[in-house]
Amino acid sequence: MKRKVVLLPMILVMMAMIGGCGQKKEDTQETVQESTAQAETTGESSPVQNAGDGAPDQAETPVSEPAVEPQPEPVPEPQLSGRVVIDIPEGFYEYLSPSGIYVTKKYPEDGSNIYIVTAPLYGTLPEQNEYTRKVNENLSTQVGEVVSVTMEEYEKTTVSGFDAVKVVYSYSYDDLKFKRTEYMVNTNITTTIAYTIVNNAEWGDAFEESELSMHVE
Repeated sequence: MKRKVVLLPMILVMMAMIGGCGQKKEDTQETVQESTAQAETTGESSPVQNAGDGAPDQAETPVSEPAVEPQPEPVPEPQLSGRVVIDIPEGFYEYLSPSGIYVTKKYPEDGSNIYIVTAPLYGTLPEQNEYTRKVNENLSTQVGEVVSVTMEEYEKTTVSGFDAVKVVYSYSYDDLKFKRTEYMVNTNITTTIAYTIVNNAEWGDAFEESELSMHVE
């Protein structure tokens, strides 16, 4: 195979010598024509191309806006509402309705009573020392002389889920003894409910049942 490749140029040289000068011109023209035809066939010429010819159009990629996460709706704070109600024990009736003061059917011989008072929302319920001070001030103002109470119980509690304070205290005035169980409840208003036993009257069980019925409507 290698030998055939080496001999092929030598044969071409000999054929060129035999053809002489006249044949050389024709060969040159034919060579030029063949070269031109080959160039046209193969496209080897160097046509001028636009810079963008043959390049695929590049579509602009739209810039997506950053995703905005939906904000949760604000949860409204629960509104305090409702009034505190109780079952009034048998043997009591409302004195001068609608006073909120309930007295015994033996009044004034038996001065035991229940009162229900509502007022604008107090705010933070008072601690024991403050509560004692306010009770002393209020009683002293009512009777016109200094009255000192003995705080027997102070408890923070709830009524129907609402903040409340329960206190039990006793005091004496004008040869009478008083024992009072008092609730202070915050809803959208402040309600105070007090059960008062005078001179050891036997209302303890009836008052406890009434306390258990206490709820917010």
